[in-house]
Amino acid sequence: QLRRRSVAFLTARHVSVLLGNVLYSRRSFPFYSFCLTAGFDDDDGAVHVYDAIGSHERVAVACAGVGREMMQPVLDRLFSVARGD
Repeated sequence: QLRRRSVAFLTARHVSVLLGNVLYSRRSFPFYSFCLTAGFDDDDGAVHVYDAIGSHERVAVACAGVGREMMQPVLDRLFSVARGD
């Protein structure tokens, strides 16, 4: 029902570009944040990670926050087994 009323949808890629532009526009006085966006692009999961000045990349798995150093290896191991790497 929402699709019928909406003109356009924001995909994960659109949101990632928007956030990258916002962070990059503040590069002289940056927000000290390391952001993460996740969503679906054409029925495929998408995760994007950012640095403080807005450069970003699409990755398979990511986490952010205080427990990042502990959680990232666990996610890498779980999802590498699921992908068959």
